[in-house]
Amino acid sequence: MERQDWNILIACALAIAIASFYGVCTQDDAFISFRYAENLVTGKGLVFNEGERVEGISNPLWTLMFAGVIAFGMDPVLWSIVFGLCFFSLAVWGTSRLSSSVGAGLLPVWLVALDPSFLLESMEGLESSMYVALIVWGFVFLLQDIERTEYLPWRSLIVFGAAILTRPDAPLFFVAAQAGILLYRPSIQSIRFVCRSSVILGVFLSLVTAVRYGYYGEFLPNTFYAKVGGVAIERGLNYLWAHISTHPLVWIGGVYLCLQSLHIKRLRIVLPFVLGHALYVLLIGGDFKPTSRFLLVLTPILALGASLMILRWSNQSRWAYGLVVFAILPRAGLYERSLDWAQTRRINFLGRKAAGEWIAQNTPPDWVMAMHSVGAVPYYAQRRCIDMWGLNDKVIARTPVPDFGSGLAGHERSNPEYVFSLQPDLYIPEDDWLGLQRIEQKVELGFPSDFEENYRPVSIPLGASWMNIWYRK
Repeated sequence: MERQDWNILIACALAIAIASFYGVCTQDDAFISFRYAENLVTGKGLVFNEGERVEGISNPLWTLMFAGVIAFGMDPVLWSIVFGLCFFSLAVWGTSRLSSSVGAGLLPVWLVALDPSFLLESMEGLESSMYVALIVWGFVFLLQDIERTEYLPWRSLIVFGAAILTRPDAPLFFVAAQAGILLYRPSIQSIRFVCRSSVILGVFLSLVTAVRYGYYGEFLPNTFYAKVGGVAIERGLNYLWAHISTHPLVWIGGVYLCLQSLHIKRLRIVLPFVLGHALYVLLIGGDFKPTSRFLLVLTPILALGASLMILRWSNQSRWAYGLVVFAILPRAGLYERSLDWAQTRRINFLGRKAAGEWIAQNTPPDWVMAMHSVGAVPYYAQRRCIDMWGLNDKVIARTPVPDFGSGLAGHERSNPEYVFSLQPDLYIPEDDWLGLQRIEQKVELGFPSDFEENYRPVSIPLGASWMNIWYRK
C-alpha cells in the first residue's frame, strides 16, 4: 500500500472508532424514509400513509436502499449506520483523490475524517454522508473527464444523476460544476462538453420530474412547499457563523482557495460550487440541526484550500503547522457538544420507539394519530398519522406563515384547525409529552376553541417514564 492509502485507512479507522462513542443515535426524520420504504415493500406504495400520495421525502434513492434492507428482513436502524459510515469512508477516499489532483497533500483527509459534525451526521440515519460522497466523487471524475472533452463523461454523469435522486438541490451542484468547467477552460470544446452533459442530465431530470408528477401529482417534493416560503437571510447568517466559528481553518482555506484559483486553474472547477452553495444555504436559512449538515458538502473542498495554504506557509515559516493546531482547537468543544447531541438523540429514539410500540399494542389498528415529529413513533406504532408540520400533508405544507424564516428551519408551518377537523383519535404534543413525570397537558395556543370538548388529557406509564398525550372523547 502507498502512503496515501495508509493515510486514508488510518484516518477512517480512527474516525469510525470515535463514531462508536455516539452509539445508536438515529435522527427521528430518518424513520420517515424507513416508513416510506416499508410501505413500498408491503405493497402500499411509496407513501407515508396508505392511499395518500404525498412525497414527504427528499431523498428517494436513500429511501429505496432501505426498501431493499426491509425486503430482506433486516433492521433499517442498524443498516443506516452501516451505510452512513460506508459513504463517510467513500467521501474521505474521494477527498484524498481530489487533494492529489491539486497537490494539496494529506491534510484534507484528516480535516474531513475528524470533523465531528460529519461523523455524527453519518451515524444519524440520514442521507448526508451519501450526498457528500457523491459530490466529492462527482468532482473527482469531472477533473478527469475534462481532459477528454471529446468523450461523454459517463462516470461524472452517473454520479450527478445519483445526487439528483439523493437531494433536491443537486441540480444546482450540476449547474455550478458546468460553470466551473467553462472557467477552467473557456473554449469551444468545453462549451460542447457542457452542452452534451447538460442535455443528458436535462433529459434525466425531466424523466424524474415526469415520474414524480405522474405518481404524486406535483413537480416538486411536498417537502419543498413545507420548508420553503421565501428567503431567511438572518437565520442563514447564524447558520453559517455557527459552522465558521467551529471550523475556522477550513473557511480561511476557502478564502485562500478562491484567491488561488487565479493561479491554479483546476481550482476554478470547484469555485462556482463553493460560492453558489454558500449563497444557497444563506438564502434558505440552513437547517435546524447543530451538525451543519447543509454545509458538510463544502468541507472536503474548503479543506483543499486550507492544506494548500498551510503547505505554502510552511515553506516560509516553521510556525505554519502551529496555526493548524490553533485553528482546530474549536473542534474540541464541538466533539463534546456532538456527544451531548448524540446522547439526546439516543434517549429520544429509545423513548419514541417504546411509545410507538405501546400504541401498536394498545390501540385499535384503525386509529389515527396526529403529531409533529412524525418519525419513530408512527413507524413503530403502525398507525395512520397526520403530519402537523406538513412534510407529508399537502394542506399544511401550503398553509401561509407570517414572518416565514424567523422560526426553526423546517418547523414553521402548522394548521391546527385543519388537523383537528380530521378528528384524529390520538394527539401527541411536541413538547413535554414523554418524561419522568406525570403531567396534565394544557391546550396549546392556536388550537380550536372546542378542543377540550373533544379531547381529554391522558398520562400512561411507559416503563420508568410517562407518556402524556390526548385521547379523543
